[in-house]
Amino acid sequence: MQSDYYAGTVITEFSSPRQLPHAGLYHIAAMTAEVNAHLDDAAYSMTDYNAGDFYAQLLTSFGIEHGGCAFGTLIVTSPRLAKKVWVARIWEYEIKEWVLLAHASAPQKFELPLAEGWTKYQQPYYQRNAFGEVTIWGSVKKNSAIERSDVIATLPRGFWPPAPFETPAMKFVDGAPVAVMIFVHGNGQISTSATTSTGGAALSFVITYAGQ
Repeated sequence: MQSDYYAGTVITEFSSPRQLPHAGLYHIAAMTAEVNAHLDDAAYSMTDYNAGDFYAQLLTSFGIEHGGCAFGTLIVTSPRLAKKVWVARIWEYEIKEWVLLAHASAPQKFELPLAEGWTKYQQPYYQRNAFGEVTIWGSVKKNSAIERSDVIATLPRGFWPPAPFETPAMKFVDGAPVAVMIFVHGNGQISTSATTSTGGAALSFVITYAGQ
């Protein structure tokens, strides 16, 4: 396989099906008589193939010029490609361009490590997805006064924001909601930005930002 397949770049060097890295895929791109026969029935317009350890799926556009389908989309994946999915547009039997589809695993969520004096009201979590986006959500409560700059939690390194910022939250006192602001610091601390309660209260929030 070309090393570019692992680099996540757009592949444009393959100008013909004959240049595919596996000979079996040439027969898919060239629309052999077997593929041409499938085109007689719309139910076979999406056809799966296995060529060695490559898996390919051909989505045709029902062109029957020159004795076969001249246009379509070829989707290729393989363990050799680290389970990435590549898509190529086929035009007049030639592959014009390879494009790597975006792929990502579901992010793992962690319980938010609360500072002393805070407890969970609805379990707060934090996570970071494959694109570096950090999300923090949940509800916390404190049975005593909530003061200005009261630290609620501290995120571990890797989840810190590139710059400090304020974000809205909801405070609940005896079930009554009031809009407040909380502060996310550059060192990962999450704190109140002002005195929010002279007695016990709960805070609910959903925070999203691009991580460092």
